[in-house]
Amino acid sequence: MRNSFFKNVIKSGTLGYVYQRLIYDQENALRDLIFLDANSIFEKIVNLDRKKMVRRKASALGDETRYYLEAVKESFLEGRKSGSKKNLKYFPTTKKHYNLQHYLPRPNYLVTILVEIENINDPLLDASGRYKTMVNNMNDCLWILGTDLKLSYISPSCQKIFGYSPEEMMISSLKEIMIPESYERVVRLFEDFKSKKDQAVTIDIHHLRKDGTEVIVEHMIQLLVGEDGSVQGLMGIARDVTEWIAAKENIRKSKEQLQLILDSTAEAIFGMNLAGNCTFCNKSFLRIFGYESQEEVLTKNFKSLFYYEDDDCLQKIYRDDFRSFAEKEIFKRKDGTTFVGEYFTFPQYHNGEIVGAVVTILDITNRIEVEKELRETERSKSVLLQNLPGMAFRCKFDRDRTMQFVSDGCLELTGYPSESFINNRDLTYNDIIRPEFRKRIWDAWVEAVKENRSFRYEYPIITADGREKWVLEQGQPIYNILGEVEALEGLVIDISEQKQKQEEIEYLSFHDSLTGIYNRIYFDMQVKKYDRPEYYPLSLIVGDINGLKFLNDAMGHQEGDKIIQTTAKLLAKGLKPEHILARTGGDEFGILLPKTNLSQAHDTMVKLQNIISEYNKSISEDAYKINLALGYGTKDKPGMEFSSVYKIAEDHMYKRKLLQRESSHSSIISSITATMYAKSQETEEHAERIKALAQRLGKRLNLTQQQLNELALIAMLHDIGKVGIDEKILNKPGKLNREEWREMKKHPEIGYRIAMASPDLVSVAEYILSHHERWDGRGYPRGLKGKEIPLLARIIAITDAYDAMMMDRPYRKALSKEQALSEIRNNAGTQFDPEITEIFVNMMEEE
Repeated sequence: MRNSFFKNVIKSGTLGYVYQRLIYDQENALRDLIFLDANSIFEKIVNLDRKKMVRRKASALGDETRYYLEAVKESFLEGRKSGSKKNLKYFPTTKKHYNLQHYLPRPNYLVTILVEIENINDPLLDASGRYKTMVNNMNDCLWILGTDLKLSYISPSCQKIFGYSPEEMMISSLKEIMIPESYERVVRLFEDFKSKKDQAVTIDIHHLRKDGTEVIVEHMIQLLVGEDGSVQGLMGIARDVTEWIAAKENIRKSKEQLQLILDSTAEAIFGMNLAGNCTFCNKSFLRIFGYESQEEVLTKNFKSLFYYEDDDCLQKIYRDDFRSFAEKEIFKRKDGTTFVGEYFTFPQYHNGEIVGAVVTILDITNRIEVEKELRETERSKSVLLQNLPGMAFRCKFDRDRTMQFVSDGCLELTGYPSESFINNRDLTYNDIIRPEFRKRIWDAWVEAVKENRSFRYEYPIITADGREKWVLEQGQPIYNILGEVEALEGLVIDISEQKQKQEEIEYLSFHDSLTGIYNRIYFDMQVKKYDRPEYYPLSLIVGDINGLKFLNDAMGHQEGDKIIQTTAKLLAKGLKPEHILARTGGDEFGILLPKTNLSQAHDTMVKLQNIISEYNKSISEDAYKINLALGYGTKDKPGMEFSSVYKIAEDHMYKRKLLQRESSHSSIISSITATMYAKSQETEEHAERIKALAQRLGKRLNLTQQQLNELALIAMLHDIGKVGIDEKILNKPGKLNREEWREMKKHPEIGYRIAMASPDLVSVAEYILSHHERWDGRGYPRGLKGKEIPLLARIIAITDAYDAMMMDRPYRKALSKEQALSEIRNNAGTQFDPEITEIFVNMMEEE
């Protein structure tokens, strides 16, 4: 009965219900009544829809309502004996007998309940009012409350619920039978009812019984409204739900306890980073937790595995005094079901710092049951102890761990018979613990005793045959009635295999399975670790194997894998122990160099390139040569984001890739330049000569390696815009007319647009645009002047002009070297940068 009172009791129940105002004549005799509300049962009794009768007189609606009016007059005014046969009326419309029960919520207003009577000859239907007991003796209590918040009627069953008689309830204040919070709630509810006028509600209210005990009562409440729309009061049914709510809570607790009993025997392993995000898991984890693949688990956080999410669990795991420990928890599977497990956390260290953890989750349902039995029998039943895995023990609280009891599992675990340890007959248990762990374990036991808590610790022991085993000891101190430590009791189990698996898993989680070097996960963690001022300057070298996809497609992935493995080995040969080499992608490598400046990073990169070159020379002509493009960058101050270093290194690498014919990235550029060479008189040899001259001049100007690389790229591509110029103009033997010259001068802008459309050429686009600018500002296309012209463009302008003068043209013969240099010198300060011109001329004259 937890739904709306109006819906379930008044609107759709088996009782007829009608609320009406009484009309009296001058002699105070009941003359008529006006209907205010009714339910569907009453509609059937008088054969009239509720909407047609509300606010209408009974005498004016028809024979059925007039018949009902007479029944009310007889039963209410004449008989006034609820339950007597004078209240029993037959209604022709339904051809049924009804017992009429009347209640006055306030003067001149009447609530009538019509109870259907199936057997009018029932011997119990007498003056005692059997059918009145349908209301009076039911477990639920019917009540009517006036606008003054006082009860105008309450059925006798109130005594069962509240302990008060109806008379006591009628004269009692609501405050006396409710706790303060409930009373305030009822007052607010009544005000809410008055404002909304048409509603029903079910609420639970805490009442005070006559004997002072508290009872929770469910009230299903309906508003009583007069014909003028005014609020007349509230009508409701009360039910004691104290036991029901308690039973519901017990059911909830029972469900939680049942969730602790789960059937799983395998162990699950879950690796995570410092944020708690999964880095790997094993197949048992997938099976136990119900996931399809590891990829699905990689989106999970360790906290999400708990049934009760523990926001502090990561803090406990990564606390400052971190050591391996175990915790019991309720875990949830993918489908929402749960199981009880114990998770063991093992830190993952690198260079003394925690970088993550490996968590082993064991099903401990059976062990919980065994431990429970052990406690219930005061830990003295040796049968149970013998069945425990590993070695159960009871020892004195001393440094030697003087054993008083050791289970038979001792022999399998330690290689010594149990009696060897009893009272230290042959040796103490402390003797077989690896020496450096003895004090730590004793201190941990002292702390556990001091804090009166359980003990857990992992440590190695030396067995009788000299082998080392890792064990997990779990125990607790036993106190006597005086609170003194009487003994230590616990269990020691072999975790060597588990420890080995975890070490293997830890290795795999941070290493690339193909090459054996570090993987991207580890590399990114090291970047975060070393991106601190104490490690600056921090340099990065990135590498990309060119043509690997082609090799995989042509020769199969096995050949491609060999190239990756060989490349990793060659790179490792050229690095120092403090350098961190990782495979960061399919054909990509990253090298982190702490405390390494830009120049040192460049030297390391050159060293690696030489190692690759020497390898390529050493293998047969038919073997696949390794084509590895490298780039580098350095962070030397805190304000710089390391992502910028990545970008610098990658840009450098991609520029180098463009300079290598074998690189897949240079194929498009090669195609464009081939078209350019085919359309014009420009030749690839011309570009190569400019490249050589420009790089020689760049070295004289002390340019960086990256600037020299860009200079070489500009030399090859500075006239790339000529692909957009008409061939007739490009190859015209004579001088160009004004219109043709205007068209020819567009090629730097065309080249600029081509470069900007290619991510690999964006960095040299400005130089391509500016290589025909003049020192005196009379160049094109923008008329830049002096050092407004980019440095590399000024270099290309000189070397391009010099090489062009040294070649035959349809309209002139090639100049001699002396003539060409003289022409260059004569144009210093007008067409060319005078300082660079002087250096160039001197360089050429030294040959």
